Amino acid sequence: MNYVKYEHEKSLTKHQLFYFLRDEHRDVAILSFFLGSGIRVSELADLRMEDINLKERLIDVIRKGNKEDSVWITPIALNALEKYMEIRDNKYVLGKELKNVFLSKYKHTAQPLSVRAIQDIVEKYTKEYGKKCILIN
Repeated sequence: MNYVKYEHEKSLTKHQLFYFLRDEHRDVAILSFFLGSGIRVSELADLRMEDINLKERLIDVIRKGNKEDSVWITPIALNALEKYMEIRDNKYVLGKELKNVFLSKYKHTAQPLSVRAIQDIVEKYTKEYGKKCILIN
């Protein structure tokens, strides 16, 4: 996580830096969730605002086989999520109510991140960090 927060931007072009700064809190929250909860990529992509209980540090997910489960998240993941939530509506939604937690922005339009987009985010940071890609399922 320290690489993404403190080192990654040093290697970026101005164009890349613009998008990194826009998406930094979201990307850190995504990486923190995988490391701090063990949820699957599809569960993260489907995560909605009402699925999160910040006070109890729990998220409700639908597991494989359509089974409901509550998953505890680490304080680090919770902190990253709270930072992302502080900026989420201003940076992504722009007056449009979207229930998915993790969003992307394309041509001034917010949309939920797809499973493939989340996989690409994880792959990007692990490759740039110089490690073998972390496999997420």
